[in-house]
Amino acid sequence: MKHTIFSTPPLAAAKATVDLDVLSGAKRQASRASQPPGYRLAGSKDEPSFDLTDESRVASRNPEGRRVSLRRIRAVRDIPAAGVSAGDLGGWVESTHLADGALRLQDDAWVFDDAEVHGNAVLRHRAQARHAATVRGNVVMEGDSRALDRAHLHGATRLRDRARAADQAELAGGDLSGDVIVAGDAKTHNHVRLSEHFRLDDGASVFDRFQGFGHGHLTGSAVGGDDAMVGGDAVVTEYAHVGGEAFLTFGDRLDGFERLHSNHLTVGDSIRVAAERKAA
Repeated sequence: MKHTIFSTPPLAAAKATVDLDVLSGAKRQASRASQPPGYRLAGSKDEPSFDLTDESRVASRNPEGRRVSLRRIRAVRDIPAAGVSAGDLGGWVESTHLADGALRLQDDAWVFDDAEVHGNAVLRHRAQARHAATVRGNVVMEGDSRALDRAHLHGATRLRDRARAADQAELAGGDLSGDVIVAGDAKTHNHVRLSEHFRLDDGASVFDRFQGFGHGHLTGSAVGGDDAMVGGDAVVTEYAHVGGEAFLTFGDRLDGFERLHSNHLTVGDSIRVAAERKAA
C-alpha cells in the first residue's frame, strides 16, 4: 500500500512564519500602548530596569563647574528584591548608561525617593540609594549596600556586602565591606579599608591607608590616618588621633585629645601598654 506524504510548500511555510511575526509584533505594540507614558516592556537584565521620565531637575550636589541635569526614573520590570513593581517611580539619575556603555543600575539595584546617582557612579546586585542620598563620582555600590538619609558618596568609594552610609556621612574614598556603618557626619578619604562590624560616626574621620575592622569604633570627632589599624573592640573617641603604624585592638581605648603613633600596641586594658602617648 502506498502512503501519501503531505508537506507544507516552502512558500506557504514562509508566509506562515511572516504572519506569526506580524501577529507577535502587533501584540507587543498593543501591550506597549496600554502602559503608562515612558514605560516599555521588560527585557533581560542586560537592559535597563528603568526608563527616564520627563520630570527633571538639577543635581543638589554638582561637581565644580558643572550643572548636572537629572531625570526621575520609572521601573520597566518588577524588582522583587527591592520591593519595586513595574511602573513604580524611583529617584533621580543622570542617564541609563555610563560613558563606557555599562548600565548605571545593574541586576536588582534601585534608586528610591529623592536620592541622586550621577557621574560615573554605578549600583550593582541589590544595592540601593534612598531618601536624599547622593551617589556620584566613581562610586561603586555592590551587594546589599545602602546610601541613606543625606549621605554623600563621591570619589573612588566602594561599598560592598551590607555596608551602610547614613545621616550626613561623607565618603570621599575607601573600600567598605561587611556590616560597616558610617553615620552622623563622619568622613572617609583616600584609600581607607573598613570591614566586618567597624563603626565610624559622630564627626570622626579616617584617611590615607587607615584600616578599621572587627567591632572597632571611631567616634566623637576622633581621627584615624596613615597606616594605623583599629580592630577588636577598640574605641577611639573625644578628638583623639591614631596614626603612624599604631595598632589598637581588644580592650584598648584612646580618648581626651590624646595622640598615638606606635609600631605596635599590645592587647591590654588601656592604651598605656607599649605605646607612645602624646598630649595633642
